[in-house]
Amino acid sequence: MKEKILIVTSVYPPQICGVADYVYKMMHSKEGKCLELFHTPDWSLQSLFEKIKQIRNSKAQVINLQYPSAAYGYGIVPHLICIYFSLFSKKIFSVTIHEYSQMGWKGRLSNILFLIFANKLIFTNQFELDYAIHINPYIKKKSKIIKIYTNIKASNDILAIPERKYDVGYFGLIRDNKGLEEFIDVIGELKRYDPKLIVYVMGQTQAQLSIHQREILNKLEEIDVILLLNKDENEVASILANTKIAYLPFPDGVSERRGSFLAVVQNRCIVVTTKGPFTIASHDKICIYTNKENAKDTILKTLKMDLSFFENKQHLIADFIKNDMPKSWDDIILNYKKFLFK
Repeated sequence: MKEKILIVTSVYPPQICGVADYVYKMMHSKEGKCLELFHTPDWSLQSLFEKIKQIRNSKAQVINLQYPSAAYGYGIVPHLICIYFSLFSKKIFSVTIHEYSQMGWKGRLSNILFLIFANKLIFTNQFELDYAIHINPYIKKKSKIIKIYTNIKASNDILAIPERKYDVGYFGLIRDNKGLEEFIDVIGELKRYDPKLIVYVMGQTQAQLSIHQREILNKLEEIDVILLLNKDENEVASILANTKIAYLPFPDGVSERRGSFLAVVQNRCIVVTTKGPFTIASHDKICIYTNKENAKDTILKTLKMDLSFFENKQHLIADFIKNDMPKSWDDIILNYKKFLFK
């Protein structure tokens, strides 16, 4: 029997969500032929027995639940499914925990059930694994780190920094609490100092914009920021490869789970960002850290650096890609198989 993994998720494109993109990329990679998708947005308690029946009917030997996402809400159904298959099935039940430490107390409390009952656990970075081990030291033997990869490939035309068209760019989801509010304040100040600077915001929007999203886009237009919305992956790569500085003021700092950071790194942008509890030593070599008060001066100073500075940064970024990132989505799936079937 061929090795098969059933990927269980509550989100999938066209929904816009990091976990949705993650699952989609896995399903559509070359190695994705070993994956089977189980996607439903309904995780009500009434649906529990029907879900168990549907998952049980799958011929996959391994079940992998992707967690968390907004569609699960505060429901207990994913945890009950984990308990059922871990204890009363021959199938291996695994959970990929994309985030644990930053969940609310209800989420962290319910996640303990995964730590106790799941046969295997996958984390996307060392910090989250260490946090979970602190909660339950016994998970160490059944856990593995498989880092995320970026949705955006490197452009075929990587330019030297001084040759790039855009001075400053932001790439990420167009939502609140993603750093855009701080970006607006800093860039507004920057554009008042030098109106000639070419600045853009690039990202995905929902089909129906929320009031807050519309307010963000209106404010960006008011300060003469170019809006590049809902571009395809090739366009995104091309634009990033033509950007000098990617300014990414993450509220909780840069980390390994930031797909937007990995995308700008792939295209050798100079990264000006914030440092936080999830920032690792490898980030220190390639990032220029700042805060809201100093960001304008940091960006201006960086733009004025000489060619040797930019070349050195791009060399360090190349080392980061080689040593600290997965090679591809196929590489991620091969790591899943190696871990889940051993």
